Amino acid sequence: MSGAERVADEAVFVLLRRAYRDSSLLLEVLAHDHGRVGVVARGARGSKRGSAPALLQRYRLSWQRRGELATMTGAEVDGKPYALGGERTLWAWYANELLIRALARDDPHPGLFAAYQSLLAALAGTGDEALYAGALRAFEWQLLCELGYRPSLPDRGLDAAARFEYDPASGPRPEPDGTLTGAGLTAALSGRFDSADARGAARVVFRAHLPELIGPRPLQTPAMLRRLRAVRETAP
Repeated sequence: MSGAERVADEAVFVLLRRAYRDSSLLLEVLAHDHGRVGVVARGARGSKRGSAPALLQRYRLSWQRRGELATMTGAEVDGKPYALGGERTLWAWYANELLIRALARDDPHPGLFAAYQSLLAALAGTGDEALYAGALRAFEWQLLCELGYRPSLPDRGLDAAARFEYDPASGPRPEPDGTLTGAGLTAALSGRFDSADARGAARVVFRAHLPELIGPRPLQTPAMLRRLRAVRETAP
C-alpha cells in the first residue's frame, strides 16, 4: 500500500481479538466499506484507556495504516450490544470464523456486512431454533453468493417429490434413496429457508462448497458446539 491510509468512523464488527506484542491487541474486523481489516489496538491490554472494541457489538472505528496492519485511532460504540447466550453465542462465533477464513483482507462486501448484522439481530431476538437456524442458513447463502459460489437450479427445475444428492461440481443429482427432497433443494437454491427440508438442504449444499471457501483445514467452532452438546447430554 503506497502512502498512509486514514479511515474515520467506519462501521465495523470485531470478529476476533488476540494478544499482540507486549500490551496490544490485534483485532480482525469486518468493515462495511473495507472488508476484513487487521487493526492493532495499541496498549489495550491492562490500559487505563479502557478495553478495546468487543465482539457482538457494532462500532464506528477510526484507523491509520501504512502496510498490512492498521493502528486504531478511535472507537465509538454504535448501538446496543447483541446479547446472546448458550448455543447462539457459538453460532455467532461460527459466523466470525467463517468470515476470517473465507475473506481476504481489504476485499469489501457491504452485502455480507448487512447479512452478518441481520444474523446477529436474529440470534439476539426472541425466537425458536428454527428461526435461528434459518438466519444462519441465510448468512451462509449470502457468503456463497458474495464470493462467487452461488449454486443454481437446473433450467428444467427439480421434481418436488423426487430424491437427490448434491455434488458441488455438478449440482443436484437424482438418487432414488437420496437424502434431499426436490422441494427442499428448490427452496434452498432459491434462497428460501422457511421449511425444515429447505434448511437441511441448504446445510448440505453449504458444507459441500465449504472446502472451496476455506481450504481443507476444518473449522473449530462446530467441534466446540458438539462438545457443548455432549456435556449437556451427560449432565445429571
